[in-house]
Amino acid sequence: MTLRASLGHLELRRFSLERAAAEFGAASQLARSFGTTSLEALILNNLGIVHNQRNDFRKAKRCFRRAEGLLERSGERRAVIQIACNLASLAAKTGDANGARDRLEQAAHLLAHYPGTRLEFLVGLSRGLVAYFLGDVQTAIEAFQAMVPAGRKLGDSQFVTYAKIYLVLTPSF
Repeated sequence: MTLRASLGHLELRRFSLERAAAEFGAASQLARSFGTTSLEALILNNLGIVHNQRNDFRKAKRCFRRAEGLLERSGERRAVIQIACNLASLAAKTGDANGARDRLEQAAHLLAHYPGTRLEFLVGLSRGLVAYFLGDVQTAIEAFQAMVPAGRKLGDSQFVTYAKIYLVLTPSF
């Protein structure tokens, strides 16, 4: 199960989305039978990311919500922060501004109770993505500019590149 999840993560980082979906799907089935709630939720979150990248928003939302439900039922509120961020970005992508803002607010509220540098980075990056997808240019630019050095400090070159790409794509007036 862990091997399949790890292979899925590697394929996701390579943007080999079909292979990532297959590996996470297999890992998810194994986790349901043999894993822990938190591991199943992590796998479902990653599978949701794959579906989101493939623009299959219905499947992405279903995976994120299943992961969120598993975590909430088991009392693992800290991990819900990342799920809320993913759901915020997804809502913004699909034009649900209120849903996106509600999910960002949820993530910020949870972050106040369960702080962490990486989680702060993810919430900040999500603020930028939500602003970008909703057309709030100034907020998007400010968020992405702040997240580039924060991501470097964390040593996450992929998320730094992600923030830089969106910074370039955000039109400045």
